[in-house]
Amino acid sequence: NVNNIFNKRHYTTSVYSSVENKYYKDFIKNDFKVSVGNKNKLMLTSNSNILFDNFFGNKYIIEDKKISKNENFRSIIYSTENNYNIKDYDKINYPYNLEYLFNGVVTTDKTNANKESFIDKVDVSFDINNENIKYKDGKYYINSKKSFEFEVPNNLKNKIVIINFKVNKDDNVRYIKIDNTTNMVSQNTMDYFYGNNNNIFNYVLYNADDSYKINVSKGKFIISDINVYAIDYNKYLELNKNIINAKLDYKKTRGDYIYASIDVNKDAYLATTIPYDDNFKIYIDGKETKLIKVNKAFIGAKIKEGRHKIRIVYKNRYLILGKAISFISLILLVIFYVIEKNVRKKHLKKIKLGD
Repeated sequence: NVNNIFNKRHYTTSVYSSVENKYYKDFIKNDFKVSVGNKNKLMLTSNSNILFDNFFGNKYIIEDKKISKNENFRSIIYSTENNYNIKDYDKINYPYNLEYLFNGVVTTDKTNANKESFIDKVDVSFDINNENIKYKDGKYYINSKKSFEFEVPNNLKNKIVIINFKVNKDDNVRYIKIDNTTNMVSQNTMDYFYGNNNNIFNYVLYNADDSYKINVSKGKFIISDINVYAIDYNKYLELNKNIINAKLDYKKTRGDYIYASIDVNKDAYLATTIPYDDNFKIYIDGKETKLIKVNKAFIGAKIKEGRHKIRIVYKNRYLILGKAISFISLILLVIFYVIEKNVRKKHLKKIKLGD
């Protein structure tokens, strides 16, 4: 179902393809560091991640055969006054870079706003009473001939928890699942070209229960460099306070055209979660506006104060050339077919005359 589109109004953040948008791929893997739940590196999919769903406007979420509605999300088109220079942004490591992405946008322009911090690093310790896990010098040594499951207490209720840790590489196919989020690393074999090479497991979790359920695959490996961060849920509910969502016109939006309207309080930046491609054009009130790259990966523009109509158009500059090449190729194919057919007839005629 990775590439399945269920109806005309279904927009997805996932893709399974040997060709993808480079900026989007890098953003997903390096800036947002989504968990890798597939062995195949060509799959760009997201596990359960409340921050990802907010940023990319995932309004409806399907889990365990149930559909839930995400009330705290941004539109795929929005505006914000706050801008942070890309050089300042690139100095910040994950997950603190998310504070820039949620407070405003990142462009090549000069920083014009202060950044509000909402991520805290925390120290969490607990005893794991499991025969398959040994702890020594800050590392967890796992050795099991079959998958196993255990629970750890949730000491960070009403918090969004960000966890990352390192898993040493070996020849085992293995995974670690925490609640509904899975990280996986591919088998390290030469005959599997599409291995994900994932040895840093990242999780974004929100759990109101008393414990986290952890499922670990069979194998022998070491977990180290564990980092835990927390975001107060009430602060999470305020993450979109610095943005103004555009309203999409679903009656007009179709194919290569997106229509929307927005009411901007001050001169600002128009941002989207549409992967950057210079074949896009943005029109504000019917006038083409200079396309800029925002947040290192997406199309955007500058917008003036006031109420505006937005039109985004995708026109591949090589489409006509591609059609021409395809048409010429078809003509040549027909010509070669006719020539081959005539040559074959003459050849068969010579054979008959020879008999």
